[in-house]
Amino acid sequence: MIPEWKMFLPSYVHAISKDITQRSAEILKQYDLKACYLPYLITLFQRGNATMKELTEQTGTDKSNTTRMISELREKGIVADDRKSMNSKKYNVFLTDKGKELAIKSKHEFESSIDNLFSDLSPEELNTLIEIMKKTKDSINKSIKF
Repeated sequence: MIPEWKMFLPSYVHAISKDITQRSAEILKQYDLKACYLPYLITLFQRGNATMKELTEQTGTDKSNTTRMISELREKGIVADDRKSMNSKKYNVFLTDKGKELAIKSKHEFESSIDNLFSDLSPEELNTLIEIMKKTKDSINKSIKF
């Protein structure tokens, strides 16, 4: 017999993920953006710049999805790159001034939304949850080859 928490873990994770995605969508909608852009905005905001390969690895998406998302963000004037020519294979992507401003605004709103989501947890419970999520992510990253 499978312990109860293992049976319900997928639905718990899905519910949290769905809630975060909906909150993200509401925040980004006011900037005419979709929630799927958020991992790229966060990564570029935190790192300053990244290659397409690094963005793919960091966001856990496939190369074609990363290419499409960055292309759409470039068209909206939110990201740019340092390509010398359109044929360049390796280049860094970075937030434009407009992208940085948007990332800062949405970051505060997103953090507030996350605070509300986990407001019933004590600081100790939240720290434990964060440690568990880090370990789980590390375990996943070890098993995934990019």
